[in-house]
Amino acid sequence: INETLNLEFSSEQYTGLILIIKEAFKGHGITMLDASINHFVLQVCLSIARSLAGYTIDVSGDKRIGAMADKLEFETASDIIRGLKALLDISSGENEAHDLTIHLIGRQIIMPSGIDTVSDETKDILHCIFCRINEKMGINLLNDATLAYFSLHFESLLTRLSYGIRIKNPLMHQIKIKY
Repeated sequence: INETLNLEFSSEQYTGLILIIKEAFKGHGITMLDASINHFVLQVCLSIARSLAGYTIDVSGDKRIGAMADKLEFETASDIIRGLKALLDISSGENEAHDLTIHLIGRQIIMPSGIDTVSDETKDILHCIFCRINEKMGINLLNDATLAYFSLHFESLLTRLSYGIRIKNPLMHQIKIKY
């Protein structure tokens, strides 16, 4: 990360960064897949690099931002930003918290039990898609477990598309070679 982003982290600072992220996730009951965690750490480092270089993100014109304030992901991102301010003496603010929130929403997060982050609209869209698949192909995906599983992935996909976030499949290189 030091070489990629031209950041000069000491091993203690990097360890502190990881601890801040882990504690924020633990405090809000968030679990992520390893590949998603690694990508999120990179996004946090990008946020730090922006702050250290004096750049800020301007999200004032984005109408979607207001809806984030009451999300668990925004609380988590805000906790991370507060921790980074204390650790690195940087001036990241709410705009950086919004950016990290977008990346948290766009990842496949395993939320604490009982917390449903998938919108009713997304569930309705998938229900219509599954009905059509059943109609055309005779494959019944209309059970609660399948809907819940696909809803998490679909909601993340819609968020990534909405904000122009691209993610790479960590296995793509191996797939291309093998197949």
